[in-house]
Amino acid sequence: MSAGQAFCLSSLGDRIRGRWTTARQGRAVVLGPPDGRASHPWVDSRFAAWCDFATLVALDLPLCGSRTCEKLSEHGLDPTHPLSARIRGDLEIQLAADLCAIRAMIGAAGPLAFVGCGPLGGWFRAACERAGSFAPVLTTAQPDDAWHAEAERQIKKL
Repeated sequence: MSAGQAFCLSSLGDRIRGRWTTARQGRAVVLGPPDGRASHPWVDSRFAAWCDFATLVALDLPLCGSRTCEKLSEHGLDPTHPLSARIRGDLEIQLAADLCAIRAMIGAAGPLAFVGCGPLGGWFRAACERAGSFAPVLTTAQPDDAWHAEAERQIKKL
């Protein structure tokens, strides 16, 4: 299994940390983990399963992992909390900028997919739309083996 290479870059003045692994093929996939942390076990499982045929990138999403904010993270990422509705637009703008910075970092001239799971799926989709050039964008609340197999099939078609 590949743990990936660490990276740190800047996006709209925010420091983004994460990890990535490269493949010989031109496919690239940004992963959106269930809790928004690049160190999540789900990311490890995707790195192990997909690193042979795709460049994979996992980043700490806004308000997650190295970007946690004591005052905002707990409620700002809960789609049912009123605070989330107030800051969601800002989070989408930040994540879209992060995704553009990731594209530049990896030099992805070819296809770039986004695969995410967990309660942040709607946020992932909106940020990918703002960033543009992400297709497919695959999200689910609860990934299972069948969903992972379908995501892999779609990535391999790129």
